[in-house]
Amino acid sequence: GEGSAFARNPQKEGFYDSAKVKDISFPVDFETFAVVTPDGEWHEKGKMGWWGIVADEKEGWKESYKEAFLDKADPSWTLTIIDCHI
Repeated sequence: GEGSAFARNPQKEGFYDSAKVKDISFPVDFETFAVVTPDGEWHEKGKMGWWGIVADEKEGWKESYKEAFLDKADPSWTLTIIDCHI
């Protein structure tokens, strides 16, 4: 809707999938399973298997997520979150 940081997704009324980093108020505990940085590098919490079971989970992922990704994000970048399932 109006005033939302996220861009309207025309395929799903009321759903939004991207926003400028500067327009987002991230919750303190915000994290995603994986991140693709602007240089094209893939970073992930661990190896995702069937039924959402994670193997080889990286120690400290949750604790270092903000510093590693959010604090380094350029405010003009557009952040897009994609919910993928295997």
